[in-house]
Amino acid sequence: MLIQPTLDTLNRLKLHGMALALSEQMTHNAAQGLAFEERLALLLELLDDRVGARACIVTSQLPISDWHDYIGDPTLADAILDRLVHRSHRIHLEAKESMRKREAAKESAKIKARVEA
Repeated sequence: MLIQPTLDTLNRLKLHGMALALSEQMTHNAAQGLAFEERLALLLELLDDRVGARACIVTSQLPISDWHDYIGDPTLADAILDRLVHRSHRIHLEAKESMRKREAAKESAKIKARVEA
């Protein structure tokens, strides 16, 4: 849970939008208590504060082409994507198999080898 010194630090670093979004989440008993639309509104507010002023790194497993369907509101989706994609550098990473799956297979092989020994 965030405490006041964390919010003070964010404000001192001129991350006012982030501090506002985080304090808003605190007053609503964390993000889990917020409706999906409220979370999107906080994201948009945070992005508005950052665009053109500071860097912002966003990661997602959902392709940008699917965001409109996921968000559901075309106007809100356009607003969020406009702020994310405008002047952005996109790095697309793709793997044939997930790292977790690969590691699980290695671990399984080790266990199997021990059992058979």
